Amino acid sequence: MNLLAQQTALMAAILDADADPIGGAGAQTAAGMDVYRGNYRGALMAAMAETYPRTRNWVGQGAFDRAAAHHVLTNPPSHWSLDHAGAGFAETCAQLFAKDGDVAQLARVEWAMQTAFVAADAPQWTAADFAAATVDFDDTDWEGLRFAPHPSVIAVPVCFNLPEIWNRLNDGPPDDTTAVPMAKPAACIVHRAKDSAAFVMVSAAEAACLTLMQHGADFATICAAHAAGQIEENAAAEVGAMLAHWLSQGWICGVT
Repeated sequence: MNLLAQQTALMAAILDADADPIGGAGAQTAAGMDVYRGNYRGALMAAMAETYPRTRNWVGQGAFDRAAAHHVLTNPPSHWSLDHAGAGFAETCAQLFAKDGDVAQLARVEWAMQTAFVAADAPQWTAADFAAATVDFDDTDWEGLRFAPHPSVIAVPVCFNLPEIWNRLNDGPPDDTTAVPMAKPAACIVHRAKDSAAFVMVSAAEAACLTLMQHGADFATICAAHAAGQIEENAAAEVGAMLAHWLSQGWICGVT
């Protein structure tokens, strides 16, 4: 058995107690594998707690531990880094806390914060950079304008006031974990600001336009999508205001 086969078999045995034993059957081998499994799962649980500290404090230590254990057992990570151990935990929370939608949304924002923090670096354009690049644009140029989004920007749809919940969790588990739905759906836009991840709230309409921008839609397409159900001239002005906001936040890296 070559090294790769040995490593694959060892990983299978760590993940599944019913897998073929490594090094032959026997009490000593079984005890050794139990140590490996315990250490591995302990590291995963520690990574989950580090990635989702606010979700843990929101639902309580016991409920979080049960949810995290369920997640790592049913969704073993396929990446070498423990940074990826929490991938998909929001979906697990949506299943396990089906009556409390705020839990999955909080977990989704925390995962987006983790993802934004390790995203690739890119130059963040200012309004002056944008003005210089588009100074000679005519109407056709504007219609076909596409934007290069910053790699750290992630839009997370929410229907609970996540900033208020987030602030309530600044000092540990809160006394009150009541989550009141917002009057209108909105979105948290997660991004890396200097050396840390942050988020700001925007309307669902702005988040939809931002998502179109991230998927390569040109300016005319974004304006047309936003104009559905309203006056087209107003829509273009509103998208222009959104563009100014995106530039002020550093969410654009260039134009084509």
